[in-house]
Amino acid sequence: MVLTRHGDAMALEEFLVTRVVEVVLHGLDLADALERGAWTSRPALEAVADLLFSAGPGAFGPETLEAVRAATGRALPGRPGAEALEAAGVRFLALG
Repeated sequence: MVLTRHGDAMALEEFLVTRVVEVVLHGLDLADALERGAWTSRPALEAVADLLFSAGPGAFGPETLEAVRAATGRALPGRPGAEALEAAGVRFLALG
């Protein structure tokens, strides 16, 4: 168990997943701001997708990055938005 800075107890595995989510999503924000390609690793991206989607691991294949972008409000122009993911079993989380 890990005690968060807010005083909540979390299992270590869940705590580590939250850190991966932060790194992936903030990394996407930085890459977009710098107009560079995303530099997240495939395992980190899959961990975020597993948290967000009930479709199962690897369900989006090479489109996982775009699905994560859309589900977290980071869809790029010309890409599917969050609405398009509802049928795929997206669980929209409070990421604030």
